[in-house]
Amino acid sequence: MKIAYRKPSAEDLDNINYFITNIFAEVEPVSKSLGLCKECFGGWANSPEISIPKESLDSGLSLLVEDEGKVIGARLVSICRRVTNVDEDNVIDFKGCDKCLDKEDKFNRFLKMFSKVRNSVWKLVPPDVNVLAHREMSGIKTEYQRKGIGRQLAEKDFSDDFLKTLGIDGIISETSSIANQHLLKTLGFKPLNEEKYSDYDIHPVDGSTSLILNFKKI
Repeated sequence: MKIAYRKPSAEDLDNINYFITNIFAEVEPVSKSLGLCKECFGGWANSPEISIPKESLDSGLSLLVEDEGKVIGARLVSICRRVTNVDEDNVIDFKGCDKCLDKEDKFNRFLKMFSKVRNSVWKLVPPDVNVLAHREMSGIKTEYQRKGIGRQLAEKDFSDDFLKTLGIDGIISETSSIANQHLLKTLGFKPLNEEKYSDYDIHPVDGSTSLILNFKKI
């Protein structure tokens, strides 16, 4: 292995979308259980309401990890600023392709719980927190797991002191898997909100019971 980490540039949009559809969707436990096709999952991630690839490029805080020049994982981070008029009931509505029609209802149930957690951020973080680094997605290919790469993705070029120099007050993450929930706990994150998967008839393949809104003030 020849593992290298680097910040993505504007020319890496295809690499980011490859990570989302060919890596994250295949290893993240909820995404695996939902089973959307690559086109639908990528379409959702690129929708105007969420726009993960663009936002993660614009932040300057995302990271790609490669082996011999091929993307094997990523940390996608956006920056969000306090707003005062969040519609907590706002939910992204997903329409699947012909291949995913039978999965549309299940994915919309997940989006309902995801939106409920995501929309609660500014109500729950301390009032002196006005700028957040938002951990949108993070993951690595299965064969590269348990080698310390995940922790490197969480920490490299992402220290509290560095984020403070950018005017960032804290880090937020909607954490879906047992592995990431454990990792963020060891890094000092605290849960602010939680939605039970069972309340939405969602069954992640890793046995995780909740989607947790994790927060760390810096």
